[in-house]
Amino acid sequence: MNTKKLTEKEITSIQEVRRNVEQVQVELGRVEYSRLELSARRANVEKWLEDIRTAEVDLAKELQDKYGDGSIDLGEGLFIPTTEDKKDVDGEKSQETTTIDTASEEK
Repeated sequence: MNTKKLTEKEITSIQEVRRNVEQVQVELGRVEYSRLELSARRANVEKWLEDIRTAEVDLAKELQDKYGDGSIDLGEGLFIPTTEDKKDVDGEKSQETTTIDTASEEK
């Protein structure tokens, strides 16, 4: 078999292709690393959300145990009990009721 010498242009082209392949491999590694980091962050946020939901349910139960069924006007800082026969501001009976359960539904 007869060996032949490659031209400088051919050698340069082969080296450039190899460098490009190496760059793609490095970039794929970076992408995979980022994907793993993102997955870990997502798991942390999902755990945080679970903790918030648990705290919400616990708080709603605590408030319901303390005040009973009703709704909360957070802007005024008032608990409004759910009753069929509540009196309005003037002391007159009102048939109007507001029913918003203080307990949150578990999902």
